[in-house]
Amino acid sequence: KKFNANNVFEVDINIEKLEKLEIIKKSYIWNTNKDIFPAEEFESRKPNWGGDMEWISSNNMNTYNLFLKGFQSLGLDKLFRDRGIIECQNQLRLYAGFFLKRSSSKKNFHYDWRGTLKNNAFTLLTPLYQEEDALHLLYKDLSGKECKYKYEIGKGILFGSDFTHSTEAGTSSSSSILLCFQFGTDLAEYNQGIQVAMGAQTPFMILPDGQCVK
Repeated sequence: KKFNANNVFEVDINIEKLEKLEIIKKSYIWNTNKDIFPAEEFESRKPNWGGDMEWISSNNMNTYNLFLKGFQSLGLDKLFRDRGIIECQNQLRLYAGFFLKRSSSKKNFHYDWRGTLKNNAFTLLTPLYQEEDALHLLYKDLSGKECKYKYEIGKGILFGSDFTHSTEAGTSSSSSILLCFQFGTDLAEYNQGIQVAMGAQTPFMILPDGQCVK
């Protein structure tokens, strides 16, 4: 109701708990020294729609596990499974974790997950660092109106199938860093759909049934 949109809601994020994790400490170091992460640990990919956005993700199991600890600390498994939001056999599966870094962007409305996944995959975005003039999230509500969601430290936005969104266009005084988790069902029947949806973002992911794909 808050968003007047389907398949999206907001949760509180315990930033103090996250900040104690090694993966978050790395993000702050990375913000000041781009070369702090050797290539064998992480990979940066840049979308082609304009601006300086980078998706920084793990490219091996060791750094995936660092993101996994952060994901598990949020307690989303209980939230999603108790409410029956996602079909699961044993557990909520983290497909990949990212840092999103950007200080400039153009509009590029899109959705992360198609309706064929039946809302069994979600994206979580929460800011770790941002200036007052940071770029925020645009989305289309049920009427097709363009709306703006302002990222806030200690809050996370989660969205599933067919949620149309974009980073707002513009330039901020310095880069913001968002933490992103892409996660969902552990059912093998969704392996192909998840891999197709995520293929351009990361060279390393875990599929719903637990298979590692590089």
